[in-house]
Amino acid sequence: MRIEVWADVTCPWSFIGKHWLDQALARWLGEPVEVVWLPFQTDPTAPAQPRRLEEALASPEARDYDEEFGLSPARRRRPADIAVAEGLGALAPRWRVNTLDVHRLLAAARAEGGPGLQGELMDRLLRAHFLAGANLGDHDVLIDIAGSARMRGARAVLAGDAWAEEVNRALARGRAKGVPASPTFVVGRRMLWGAAPVEALIELLEQPTPTVEDGAVADFRYAEALLDARDPLGALRLLRPLLAEHRDRAVRVLEARAYLVSAQLRRAERLLGELAEQDPTDDYVRYLLGQAVERQARVGEALRHHRLAAALRPDPVYTEAVARVAVAA
Repeated sequence: MRIEVWADVTCPWSFIGKHWLDQALARWLGEPVEVVWLPFQTDPTAPAQPRRLEEALASPEARDYDEEFGLSPARRRRPADIAVAEGLGALAPRWRVNTLDVHRLLAAARAEGGPGLQGELMDRLLRAHFLAGANLGDHDVLIDIAGSARMRGARAVLAGDAWAEEVNRALARGRAKGVPASPTFVVGRRMLWGAAPVEALIELLEQPTPTVEDGAVADFRYAEALLDARDPLGALRLLRPLLAEHRDRAVRVLEARAYLVSAQLRRAERLLGELAEQDPTDDYVRYLLGQAVERQARVGEALRHHRLAAALRPDPVYTEAVARVAVAA
């Protein structure tokens, strides 16, 4: 059985949630459980350059931090009390950091040594941030922590941008799945968010595991969901490997839609033109092509494409487009 934990290392609830997950797994008597840590960013706007937390809280945007990211002492008080009660120690984070590099390191750890090494590294990162006040935005600090977990490839990972694309695709999948918070525990199609108590985690493991799509099919569905949620760049990120491997027509149509939504109109027009040439009877592609040229103020061409779409299939959306563009023409 596999349990995904979508979490950020600077989230105190992730520290507590991992502690409770470890307790739940120690009591678990069922089939073996593989724990995979996946990225979530609680503070995605944190700058690349680390900043001391007290300085961040003294800045003009400190109120926004309090409301959105829980960085203020008031928002940290409850998890701090729980951490002490659970024997984890006094929480003393000192840095506001962007965690993209940390997530790159965690992804590389899983590739190097499997879930065991990844879990060990996650534990050490959480303890370093919350108990030692370590600066996880400092590559030398990260390399030392990775070395203490017996990870060999940390320096090479952090020297470039290795695993950045994989992490960004995972973040996009999380948005498409509807992962709402750090931590979020996922088994199959079931989701439990927040630092869930031990009993709730055991109950999550006890329920039958539903079958889920994985791989290319899943990424296609996630890309559709992101596009519907007006996140075309996230959709394109998930589609990129599919386009390299498959070049399936459905994938290319979704790519064209993402270009349209992200206002990359010339790219959309070029791709849709190719697709329309390959299959002149595809009414939807013809309608999208009409949209692409209409948004470039070429109303005569747009009207021709919309009329062709409506002739191929009398869909109300197509006929409305014809009427709208006809007025402008």
